[in-house]
Parts: sequence; structure tokens; C-alpha cells
Amino acid sequence: MAHVAQWFFAASDITRLYILELLSQRERCVTELYEILGAPQSSVSFHLKVLKAAGLVGVHRYGRRKYYGLEDDTLKHMIAFALIVSPRGHAGTCPLTCCQ
Repeated sequence: MAHVAQWFFAASDITRLYILELLSQRERCVTELYEILGAPQSSVSFHLKVLKAAGLVGVHRYGRRKYYGLEDDTLKHMIAFALIVSPRGHAGTCPLTCCQ
């Protein structure tokens, strides 16, 4: 559950959500992201650090630049968790008699 909390914490900020949306289009470097966002480079780098720590984005170096992209597996795990906790998504797994 700690990983789940970290995923959703990372996705709880509007700037980070916008970064995720931009990265869903293609990999991008920090320079490109801060130009699009109109935010200071330090701010964009901080948000990318949070997203990377949560496993939502990955990074690779190409020349002098680092390119960030989405981590598909983590996003799939987030979707799976959301489906499990959806109404009636846990049917049959709850030990309480009220759910039976």
C-alpha cells in the first residue's frame, strides 16, 4: 500500500498531472517541459523527481540531455488498483459479512 500511496501522491498535483499528459504524447527533456509549462526549470525538475521516485516516469540520457517518459507498468498497476477499489470491485474478497 505504501507504493500505491506514493503513486497517488505524485499524481495529486496539477503540474505533475500536466507533465504526465505531456509525456503520454512522447518522451521529453526538461528544457522542453519547462518551456511548455512556463515554469522555472527548478520547479519542473522537482516535479519530475517526485514522479520518478513514485515510478511513474523513467529517464534516460541521450547526449547531454535527460529524456523523461512514462513507465507503463506503474500506470497499469494504478489502473488495476483503481478497479479493485471501485464499487463492487472487491466482491468476494472482503472478510466482513456485510460484503457477502
